[in-house]
Amino acid sequence: PRPAAPFSYSYISVDARRVEWMRAIFSVLAVRGGSRGRSRCWAGPSPVVVASCSRRLLSRRVWDLSAYAPSASAEEIGRSGVQRDLVLLNYLLPVSVPHFWPQSKKRVCADGGANRLFEQHPTLVPDVIIGDMDSITSTVVQHFTGQGSRFYPDTDPDTTDLVKSLKHVRLDRRDPAEEIVVFGGLGGCLSHQFGNLNALYEFEEEKIALVGRDNLAILAIGHTEITFPLPASATTPYHCSLIPLGNQAEHVTTTGFRWNLSDDTLQFGKLVSTSNELVATQVTIDSPHPLLFVIDFQHNAGASPAFPSPES
Repeated sequence: PRPAAPFSYSYISVDARRVEWMRAIFSVLAVRGGSRGRSRCWAGPSPVVVASCSRRLLSRRVWDLSAYAPSASAEEIGRSGVQRDLVLLNYLLPVSVPHFWPQSKKRVCADGGANRLFEQHPTLVPDVIIGDMDSITSTVVQHFTGQGSRFYPDTDPDTTDLVKSLKHVRLDRRDPAEEIVVFGGLGGCLSHQFGNLNALYEFEEEKIALVGRDNLAILAIGHTEITFPLPASATTPYHCSLIPLGNQAEHVTTTGFRWNLSDDTLQFGKLVSTSNELVATQVTIDSPHPLLFVIDFQHNAGASPAFPSPES
């Protein structure tokens, strides 16, 4: 019989329907074993075994993205209590960066991101500057060298400066931050944006938010719960999208959107959920496949007040 409530474990939350689904799959599998090629049929694993074999499907991830809303104040950002690692890329940075700086565990500039920090927030000093160093200027190198920043040149042509930065951030796993925030992660060169989005998939086990001038993006896997404040005016709702980048996503179910999905399939060339709207401060996304979740702060409008315009 289907249980009435979700199973709960120390690191996952598994709803009964997905456990039933995985138990049905495993019940028909023939697992070969022994040197004689004998087969043995498994009547069905426990929920714990199911969870260990399908971590992505059954994982639970909770996001409070309120700090990245255009309306978030310095006090609200400071009160969030979330420990973050910051990565700054070579694109427009939000004016709110100084509010995130004191409570961040690591502060990393990816190559030309140091130029942006020097230009927009010259009093802030990164812990590390990493990358192939083909964009950072000599003036910025001299400035941050004098301030004590550490430089890690990395000329690997097969990794982007963002990937280099994320690998460096992950080196110290003794006391990891809860989230990694990539400022300047959206906007500008389309090729760079695809590289940044690919990094979300490459590091899907991490909680990484790409924050741009007018939008943000995270990866939704398994059961994802997201908190984000609604705008002051109901006539200008925040638009959002669920994009199956690089894969077909089946059995997608959502709550809290104007147009919710119910066990639907998202796929390029068919249905892609774009220009949806947030109608609740808490939304949920259930998907056994990774989905790119995007919130647009300013849909068909000018730049967000929290970010400078390209001309400024």
